[in-house]
Amino acid sequence: MTTPPPDIQALLAKHKSLKYNESKNKVICQLTKHEMPPALGAIESYVKGKKYQKAAEKTFDFNQYKPHIVPSSKRQHLHELFCFLTLRHVARTQQAVERHVSGKRYKRALARWTKCQETGEKFIPRGGRRKNTGGSDSDNIRSGGAPNWSDDSAGEDDADEDDLEDLYPAEVFGGDSDDEGDASEAEENTPPPKTTTAKTRVKTDASRQQL
Repeated sequence: MTTPPPDIQALLAKHKSLKYNESKNKVICQLTKHEMPPALGAIESYVKGKKYQKAAEKTFDFNQYKPHIVPSSKRQHLHELFCFLTLRHVARTQQAVERHVSGKRYKRALARWTKCQETGEKFIPRGGRRKNTGGSDSDNIRSGGAPNWSDDSAGEDDADEDDLEDLYPAEVFGGDSDDEGDASEAEENTPPPKTTTAKTRVKTDASRQQL
């Protein structure tokens, strides 16, 4: 009985759709029916190709990472996924999701979440950079706002430092009117323009005549 070398077996174990056919001494992709020699270089080249990745994308089960990673409800990220453990948006591709869940930030957050499930403690994500301004995180979440984040994971493998309101799904903030809210807030904080009254113009003209 012929078996492929250990490195080939490891690669086939990683890509479940690739099967070794002993009678043909070929590796066959069950998604595309493509056949290739049981050589490490040939297999690696194939799985990096667009044809395989597109086929694998259609069969990849994104639901396996629920409830931690779900479709984003933010208007700017409707074609992406959102991770509730890390407060990060992730591209809706197999490669991006697998890279995210294998990263240090996700693994550390998942370990904390698991511990919270065991102890009954409320899990608070650590994805933001906002400092604690007082008040309870749980109270803020229940009232529809974001918790008072204090990021202790700066400088880790994820360099994305977006504002939490851009990262959090809309339901956490109680709405989805990001642009309108930002615009109205800016207008409220903008001082009114100075107006010149007739009385002011008379005083100005009188001052100029004295000069």
